[in-house]
Formats: sequence, structure tokens, C-alpha cells
Amino acid sequence: MTKNIEGIANKIGIYAPQGQISIENLILEQGVSQRTSVESEKTLHTAFIDQARDIHPSKGIGVSRIRKNIFLDVFDPDSRLTLGISKDLNAREHYGLLAKTLNVSVFLCDDFVILPPAFLLECPLVFKLLKSTSVFMEEGLIRLPIRDRSFSDFYEKKLEEYSEVVENYPTMFSKMGIQAVNWVKKYSHSRIERNAKIGQELAQIWAEGPDTNPYWKKHISLIPSEILEVVRQLPLNLHGRGKAITWGLVAKEIPYNQTGMPVRVTQKLIQNGYIALYLDEYDLKVVSNLPFSQDSFGHGLNNLPYDYEALRAALKPLNLFDLILNLLPEELLLLRYLAGYSRFIDVFDRIAYECESVSQIRKYFAIAASNCSSKIQQSKLDLEKINKERLNLRSHVSQEIVYLIDAILLEASLALS
Repeated sequence: MTKNIEGIANKIGIYAPQGQISIENLILEQGVSQRTSVESEKTLHTAFIDQARDIHPSKGIGVSRIRKNIFLDVFDPDSRLTLGISKDLNAREHYGLLAKTLNVSVFLCDDFVILPPAFLLECPLVFKLLKSTSVFMEEGLIRLPIRDRSFSDFYEKKLEEYSEVVENYPTMFSKMGIQAVNWVKKYSHSRIERNAKIGQELAQIWAEGPDTNPYWKKHISLIPSEILEVVRQLPLNLHGRGKAITWGLVAKEIPYNQTGMPVRVTQKLIQNGYIALYLDEYDLKVVSNLPFSQDSFGHGLNNLPYDYEALRAALKPLNLFDLILNLLPEELLLLRYLAGYSRFIDVFDRIAYECESVSQIRKYFAIAASNCSSKIQQSKLDLEKINKERLNLRSHVSQEIVYLIDAILLEASLALS
């Protein structure tokens, strides 16, 4: 889809007072024609923003900190089992939560999110979501960590590791498991090398956990020491037999009526150690305070720059949060390439890092919204109109929505500079 130059100028007019940016000069400077392509639109869009920032009375966004990539911890079916999602939600609601979590994670991450390929073998909803958002895979926004030579080798290893708990992971042993591994082979460029040996290192974490891990101490303070000595050896025993250290197998090893070790506590401890291995190896963050996961298994402390509620507090005053949750993959991908988004992320990161609570973040962005309320209100009306038209066309990708969102993000960022 193409637009004429005046259309782009009108859409991006939010960036500066009328007449202060010359359309003709930009055309000459950027080397684009009056009948612009999508790539030319992006070039002009960025050029408009740069000139707008130069003439804006408030300069200097602040020094950017290094952003982190994100681990999709709640895509692990064992995490969602522990959180009770599988029982509390129907499949449609469950899928919707995963889709919104993916959008938030892609919005907040630096370069990519990490998803262990076992998750899509274990869960049909994860496989379905990845297929519907395959553009993220194509662009390398979703990375799959494996140690094995190929995805086929990885699959064969998992079949052996999970052979004693087929009933817990039926998808892996069905035709859908074969379909999943064949599908993911198309995205070999998305794989990322692993150095950590999950089984061996998770066994070590469990062996040391009662002595060194604050999360363990928080959850097992009432468990007798002799029982802990039994429990801490379980992953080591499983690893020694060549089995996966997963909830289904651990559950078979613990005689709960004898140990008194609560089921949910054991599940949480497994997830805490498993997630830690990925966070440490790749220097990742998790998205904390998701609607269905306020715990984050001990990994969501001091995490406001990657916090669901913090992002909600920043985007709600701008009338953007719900829209970004529901952007199509192609739209979110385009947004990440635009300058307004980049500057918003810098500002949000700085403010979230300096704030001590979500409410403080909300105040900052509420003030920003009030300082540019007329422009935000007009953009809101435009967004509602375009979104309604898009819905009538059944998920039609809209570049107009993306550019309007980017305009609001830039305006808010400048207001907070």
C-alpha cells in the first residue's frame, strides 16, 4: 500500500507545529519520489521525527541504558499448570492470554524473546500461537535455544526423556508433535546455541537450593530438614536416569503423604530453578506481574522496566495499552522500527528504573498525557476509526494505526524529556 507525501505529512503533523518542517526539503534530502513506497514512507517518517525533535523546545531524552531480552517463562506448560491457568481458563481464554503476553514481551524486549522449543512440543496452544505469529520467527524476534545438532535430534532426545510421562505431554507423542518439529525446521535461523546443560545444572541448583536460595527458604521454612535431604536429591536421580527434570516426573518420585512437601511448593521450586538457568545464560528478564502470574517464581523483583503493570500504567493514559496488546504481528514488527517507539522505550526504561512503584510511573505518564491531551485525543479518534475499519475487514494489517501509535509515543516521550 502506498500513500502520497501530503498524506504522510498530515499523519505525522503531530510532531511539530505546522510549517516548521518542509515537505519538499525532506523529499530532496531523503531521495524519495512523490509516489512513495512503504520503505520511503518509513524513511520520511523517521526524518519528520528527527526534524521535529530538533525544533522541539525540550531536548535530551536522557542516557539510554542497555535493554535486556526476555524469556517467555509462562509459555512453559508446567508454569501454567503451577499457576492454575489450565484449570481456570478455557482454551480460547488461555490462548488469548498467551497472545497478549507475547505482544507485551516483543514490545519490551531489546532484540528478541527466547522460547525453548520444548514448549511448542509440549503445548498445542503455544504451537498454534507461533504459527499465527510466524513473522516474529521469520524476523528473528523469537529465538529457540538448543544444544543439539538439529531440531530432529532435539525431538528424539525429548521423546526419550519424557517416555515415562506420556500422559502428561500427549502432544509431544502425537502427530502434532511431529508437525511442530517439522514446522520449526523452517526457521533454523532462529536457533540460538546453548551452553548450559539443563539436567545437570538444575540438579545442582536443587542440591544447593535449601542452603543458598532465598526463594527456597521462603517456601520451605516449615519442612523438616530430613525431608529436604530426600527432596534435594530428586533431580540428580532423574538426571542420572537420562530423564527430564519436569513436574510430571518429579511428582512420581515424591511420596507426599510421607514428606509433607506441598505439591504447589515443589512445582514452584522446579520452575524457579529452570527459569534461572535461562536468565543467567542469556542475561534475560521475565515480564513480571502478568495478570495470571504475579509470582514470576522469584524472578520478578525490582523489575519495573519489564513489568506488565508498569507498562500498563505508562500506556493507559495515552489510550494505547489495549491497542498494543492486540496489534497484529506485522504491525508490532513495523512499530519496533520507528523512532517514536524507540524513544518511548528509552524514556519508559529510564523512568521505570528510577521509580519505586507502578503508581509513580502512572503519575509521570498521566502528566505527559495532559500536556499533549488535544493531540492524543485527536489521534485516539483516528485510531478508533481506523481500527473499526480494520476489524470490519477481518484483521487487515494497518500501517496507519502503526504510524498514529508511533506519533503518540513520540509526543509523550518529548513531553517527559
